[in-house]
Amino acid sequence: MQSTTETSLAIEDVSHTFPASGKQAPVHALDHIDVRLAPGEFFSVIGPSGCGKSTLLEIVAGLIPATSGRIPFV
Repeated sequence: MQSTTETSLAIEDVSHTFPASGKQAPVHALDHIDVRLAPGEFFSVIGPSGCGKSTLLEIVAGLIPATSGRIPFV
């Protein structure tokens, strides 16, 4: 995906699945997230408990890897 404006953060088709543990099935925390932020643009992540907000921020921070997709450093 090519953009004509400068981008300070790009989240491209990011998904994350936590693997099964014990008797629990895998948990699909994020599914195909796409975000592009221009320099100086404000963005907030809101939603109910358990919807993947912290998982997305942990992936952006590099604390956990995305199962698929990418966050290129631009």
